[in-house]
Amino acid sequence: MNTKPIPLFALPYLAYAKVFHYMDPYHQISISLLSKRAKAFVKFMNNKAELSTCQIGTDITLIANWANSSAIFRIYLLPTEDRSFLKNLNDFEVEHVDFQRFERGNFEVAELQKWKNVGWGVKDYINHFNDMVNKTDGFDILRFCDGAFRYEAKSVRDTVGKFQQLTFIDGRQGNFFLRKVLDTFLPVTKQYIALQNPYESLEVFAKVLSQQFDSLVVNTIESFRCTLTDLLGMKSRSVVINWSELKEMDLNQFFKLWIENQASKDLEYLMLSNSIQLTMERILEGINYQQSGSEEQRTFIHSKHVFSMGQTRAKVNYKKFRGGLDIRRCDGKLGTVHFDNTGFRQTIQFFVWN
Repeated sequence: MNTKPIPLFALPYLAYAKVFHYMDPYHQISISLLSKRAKAFVKFMNNKAELSTCQIGTDITLIANWANSSAIFRIYLLPTEDRSFLKNLNDFEVEHVDFQRFERGNFEVAELQKWKNVGWGVKDYINHFNDMVNKTDGFDILRFCDGAFRYEAKSVRDTVGKFQQLTFIDGRQGNFFLRKVLDTFLPVTKQYIALQNPYESLEVFAKVLSQQFDSLVVNTIESFRCTLTDLLGMKSRSVVINWSELKEMDLNQFFKLWIENQASKDLEYLMLSNSIQLTMERILEGINYQQSGSEEQRTFIHSKHVFSMGQTRAKVNYKKFRGGLDIRRCDGKLGTVHFDNTGFRQTIQFFVWN
């Protein structure tokens, strides 16, 4: 008997609905590239990603994270003879795309597909990706990497669309590019992460500190001097400074001003990873505090838009710790200072409870 294969999407809805329901999101997104009907069906499945990232570099990388897997969608751009910088991102032609699947806790590629371009531009692929992972409200993270400086900042914003967190993971873009990005994106972003020495450009650093982010993270390759003026200039809800050189007297004055309600009124979390050891006694000199038991586990929950990356590379909005030293602001607000000397550098955390 001769048989003829029937195209999958020519079948009635109920014939393949259950099959799609048990598919990995990676395979659903892959199938969505086949046709408009396939795309519509995958979108209907509503397999929303826990976290989505757009990474801007020499090529464009889109990342979606679920509880048990991750998918990476990489858009390769054709090289151009025009070597000028600050070109429109969407003017670049797409050569091809590849699609990778990773299983939870494993950084080796579990599956890989490569697709020729079908005449789409960068914006077309980004819009399609957001539709398929049901992130129509935009990316959680926009990350600038090596090579991003060749794109005009406004064209990146127009192509990528909405996002929550702005991240720099390469400090070599140059101060001109950083200023252009900040001028373009600061009115719309809620979180900012930088990897560079703040004192290579005091102007840029001061501008970042003065912004009211939900979250500000400063990561540096080399340690830098952080002062009381820097601490008082921070207006963000959550502030993380890694590899700083902070004096005990500056931190002592900061906590005293906080108790008097004269510093960082909107601050809910501060983390300082210090390159030099500080003593608890000097930091809290002249400050009344109540010590919690070292075995008492406490859970601090951030406000709605503050999150960090957890072990599953998904959003985490809480922190667990033990013990701590409680201080109280003049308006009754409770703050907890927590010291951790277990690593190769000291970590000081300050929690302000709701």
